[in-house]
Amino acid sequence: MRSDIPRTGEHTVHFLQTDLADDTDAQAHARLTAFAVTFVLPEGTRFAIGVDDTPDGRRSRTYVLRGDPILTGEDVAGLRVVQRDDGVPSASLRIDLLSAGRHHLADATARLVGARMAMLVAGRVQSVPVVRAAIDSDSVDISMGAGSIPEQLAAAERLRQTILAP
Repeated sequence: MRSDIPRTGEHTVHFLQTDLADDTDAQAHARLTAFAVTFVLPEGTRFAIGVDDTPDGRRSRTYVLRGDPILTGEDVAGLRVVQRDDGVPSASLRIDLLSAGRHHLADATARLVGARMAMLVAGRVQSVPVVRAAIDSDSVDISMGAGSIPEQLAAAERLRQTILAP
């Protein structure tokens, strides 16, 4: 286990990373929760856990989140897996926003330029990108990163199904 507490980002602070070679998600969640509750958090913050698949294996990360959710399911009009070819083929999950969602995201990302913003699905951190610019659009594409197009399409569909699950 490695513990470090960088003070980066307005909404997210990463402080723990551990290998998950032999842990199930439930075991990792229980172990990290037991560790995380030993910390006293500032008022208005809470813990969240994410799992990353890396070339070295699965890793779990614990995050401290600040603030209320920026978008919820009530802000989303639809979800679509899309494939693009802007010179480099890629796949992403497109999140179509309702008007209120567009305004929530635009306001929040304008305030958070240069900071990290966590994306949680079903209580798990999926991604923690750095906000590079305000996002004022009717839709947002979540890219699936590296991998072949079939792998990216499968990852986008898994994320879509996770979001849609009750």
